[in-house]
Order: sequence, then C-alpha cells, then structure tokens
Amino acid sequence: MVDGDEDETRRILRGLEEADALALGGRTDDAIAAYIDLVPRAERAFPHDRLLLAVALDRFSAALSVVGRFDEMAEVQGRAIRVAEGAGRSAEELARMRISLGDRWRDNGRLDEALRAYAAAAEGVEIETGTAHPVVVEAGIGMAECAAELGRHGDALRTYRWVVPAARRAPGEDGVTVRRAETGRAASAAVRRRRVAAVVGAALIFGAVVAVFWEQLA
Repeated sequence: MVDGDEDETRRILRGLEEADALALGGRTDDAIAAYIDLVPRAERAFPHDRLLLAVALDRFSAALSVVGRFDEMAEVQGRAIRVAEGAGRSAEELARMRISLGDRWRDNGRLDEALRAYAAAAEGVEIETGTAHPVVVEAGIGMAECAAELGRHGDALRTYRWVVPAARRAPGEDGVTVRRAETGRAASAAVRRRRVAAVVGAALIFGAVVAVFWEQLA
C-alpha cells in the first residue's frame, strides 16, 4: 500500500469516528452529510473489509431514522444486511441488524414494517438455534408487541405462546425479559377477554330484544 492509500485509510477511519460523534451529539444532519461522503470512500478503500462497510451503513441508517427519512433508512439498512451477509457474518449477527431495523421502524410508528423486520430476524436465526435463543426471543417479543399495538391481540397471543416458554429456556435467561413477555401476554389476553365479553354481551342483548319483539307480535 502506498503512502497516499495509508493517508486515505486514516482519514476515512477518523471521519467515521467523527460522524459517529456527530450523531451521538445530536448533530444528525451533519452526521448524515458525513456518512454520505464517507460510505463510498470506505467501499473503495476497504474492498476486502466488508464488515467495516456494514457497520458504517448501519450507523448511517440509524441517523436517517432519527430525521424521519424512512425509505432511505430502510434502503441503507437493507444494504448493510446484504453486505454483512456477503462478508460471512453469522445468522445471529444478521438477525441483530434486522432487529435494529425493526426498532427504528417501531420508534417512528411504522408498526407493520417493524413487525416484518422482527419476523425476518426471528426466522433467519431460528433455523440454526431454535426458539430458545436470546435473539429469537427478542425478535419474537418485538413481533408480539407490534401486533398488540396494532390491536391484533390474537396474533400477539399466538406469538407469545412460543415466546414465553422460549424466554424461560434461553441461555442466560434474563428475568426482565421473561417478565416483559409474560406482562405483554397477560395484557393481550385481558384485551381479548374484554372483547369476547363485549361480543357475547351484545349478542345476549340482541337476543333479548328479538325475544321481546316476537312476544309483542304474538
């Protein structure tokens, strides 16, 4: 490598650190401008270090999410996942990147998109690990919570049906995670019970009204 290449390498690495600092410091627009300049330069300077490019894209995606540039955020994060996959990253690492995408969608109220990202994360790693794995549990809880926030408590309960026991069996089982899953399941179950009771009550009232009507006609 010639001296000019070494200088460019150092400038890019320093620039990525500065862009990260801008993002952390709340100067998101400045960070985005820096990433736009640095990502293609990093791709040229590190053709064999795809992980560094994936990390840069992931952080770029996070900054775009903060300012609500959702379509660009999803495109950049999708590319980060593809680059990481091409670099031979593990299914768990790829799942965590998909969970990050789900979190960003969810933080910005895009629950359907978030649910799909969490589902892809769970499916991508479950084949290798089974359900009793922290990453699968995290993605599953995200799926269930998004379904509940969308008012789809039946879907949420179907997900909690495997998430809760998986959380209890996961290596390094975290009591906080288990309680989160159990609390979410209980909340969705309570809503479902109230809805069923309301439907049954309405049916009984309707039946009583019909009976009275027919009595009056008789």
